[in-house]
Amino acid sequence: MLPVACFLAFLCLISTQTTENLSDAANDVLPTESTFPTTVYQADLVSKNGQASCNSLLCRLPTCRCAGTDIPGGLFKNNTPQVILLTFGDSVTSQNVQLHKDLLDGVTNFNGCPIKATFFVSGDNANYTLVKTLYESGHELADHSVSQRVPPEWWSANASVTELESEIVGQQKTIQSEVGVITKGWRNPYLESTETTFRILADNGFLYDSSLVTFPGVRWWPYTFDYLPSLSCYLKNCPTNFYPGLWEVPIVTWQCDTSGTKFGSTMSDCVDFEDEESVYQMIMTNFKLHYDDNKQPFSMFTDSIWFDSKPSRKSAVTRFINDVRKLNDVFIVTIQDLLLWTQSPIGLDSFPFSCNR
Repeated sequence: MLPVACFLAFLCLISTQTTENLSDAANDVLPTESTFPTTVYQADLVSKNGQASCNSLLCRLPTCRCAGTDIPGGLFKNNTPQVILLTFGDSVTSQNVQLHKDLLDGVTNFNGCPIKATFFVSGDNANYTLVKTLYESGHELADHSVSQRVPPEWWSANASVTELESEIVGQQKTIQSEVGVITKGWRNPYLESTETTFRILADNGFLYDSSLVTFPGVRWWPYTFDYLPSLSCYLKNCPTNFYPGLWEVPIVTWQCDTSGTKFGSTMSDCVDFEDEESVYQMIMTNFKLHYDDNKQPFSMFTDSIWFDSKPSRKSAVTRFINDVRKLNDVFIVTIQDLLLWTQSPIGLDSFPFSCNR
């Protein structure tokens, strides 16, 4: 294995001086966590909306976690795995199956275990034979609605409770019927969540949501809705009620330019880079913001449309994956794998994300 001490030397090999300059610029311009209020842990304090702030002495793993940047289980950073979440948010069809194969097939983490992605599967035009193949290959299937209907604001402004439940639970039942697996995760189409969305997820036994975007510069680990974060959501789609045991796997905002002034809710929002090198440098810069911080999970949320519009993007992502998977503390795993680890954290010295776990 690569000793941890070799990491900086390795990054020098895989990142040009441009990457280092980009990272330095990002660190100089991006707001730090101290710029935005993080969760208060003292039990005698209350958040701005008058509700009790999260108390880390009462909110304890494996069932509860406060929102924040602290590493689960109190692990030291040099003993903490860096998780990468590669997630796709569209239908699985014959048109994009080759993209998935090119990115994932035969690729392993440093420990020899296959890399895994999470597919948020919508029902529109889905080929469930291909969906089942992804599941049998070890990837996670999650719920992304029956229809992904437009306009986007329908999900937050016009949908009735019955319609939302039909979209969420209906797709969960379809995947169960077609593939034989009960999906535990949800991502809202267009990230247009409402209070009703979270109530439906909680009432129907979902394990997690992954629809809430952090403010630029804020990198949180997954947390539960036993308490509410003191910092509101970037897209103003946070719930205002408690849903004990329901996890949020936040989407960390991406830096989409070299100056640190333009941001995107997801990787797919970063569209101004033309060639493989510039896309690669953009991805690596964002990765290093996590790796150099507290190794918060690095979310690469994308869809096949982003890749189709510029072929150089696939080669850039492939290059990035091939570089970071050489590091002995980096693991590309599913969201459920991450949550299992978060609930019962183990350090690198105990070999997390082994093939038999």
